Amino acid sequence: MKVSSDQLVAFSVVAELGSVSRAAEKLNLSQPTVSSQLRALQDQFGEPLYRRKAHGVSLTPAGENLLPYAHAVARSLRQVSDHIAGVQERPERVLRLGLAYSLGRRAYDLVTDAAAQRLQLQLLVGDSSTLAGAVMSGHLDAALILGPVSVPTDKLDTQPMGEDELVVALPAKHPLADLRYTPLNTLEDETFLWAVRTSSVRRQSERLLQEAGITPKSLELGSLIGVREALLDGHGVALLPREFVQRERDLGLIATLGIEAPLVGITQLLVTPPTATQGPEHRALTAFLREAGRQSKLH
Repeated sequence: MKVSSDQLVAFSVVAELGSVSRAAEKLNLSQPTVSSQLRALQDQFGEPLYRRKAHGVSLTPAGENLLPYAHAVARSLRQVSDHIAGVQERPERVLRLGLAYSLGRRAYDLVTDAAAQRLQLQLLVGDSSTLAGAVMSGHLDAALILGPVSVPTDKLDTQPMGEDELVVALPAKHPLADLRYTPLNTLEDETFLWAVRTSSVRRQSERLLQEAGITPKSLELGSLIGVREALLDGHGVALLPREFVQRERDLGLIATLGIEAPLVGITQLLVTPPTATQGPEHRALTAFLREAGRQSKLH
């Protein structure tokens, strides 16, 4: 038995409207075409599925048994058609994504890759705590930040997207620049350059210094970008994510040293509204970022 979807759709619409002529009109087909589809379906079943009446048709018991399956096929075809139409015709969506300062160099890849998928990103670069708050307040759809960040688990979902580590970053001509690793106590006489106090990088760095028993001279420069610029100008030292200064290190503009201390790893997190409250735009953005993470666009 070979039953076509066209036959089942025609049967479903005829049963719904109780009329072959009205079904033909709804399906944008000729009445003989619909009648032919019904006959072919009935011939394959080998028993009557409907009875003609003076003003339409009615279903037989066999037809009533078939009807739920016909409805299911018709519904599935409509859903597929709607999905294809949505993909083909949807306008570019502006998805608001926060990006931690240390991940700012991923902006170009993210925006261009999103555009290739007909997704338009609007980026906001900032410190991790501020970005998490913006997601919680609804000003951002999602954010890629550095952990750890304290967030209310009932108001935000977090998932790890990659790993980095803190390193000692210092001017290229610093006396320690040729070392590969150093304990933090060798830096106790240095001036440390800091981002704002809400920076997750700063909080983790200060914890490491505290555990090493160091209270260094400090200079707050507002953001990790300001810290990096000061290093390039030959001022002070800093604890920074390796990725954030990798390009400058590769160019010989600054030096980086591994830290001889435990717990120097730093996690890249995706922060979104709770799954239960996410709309289509959140799901589209999350799916895109997960795929970007798998393709190493984020780490």
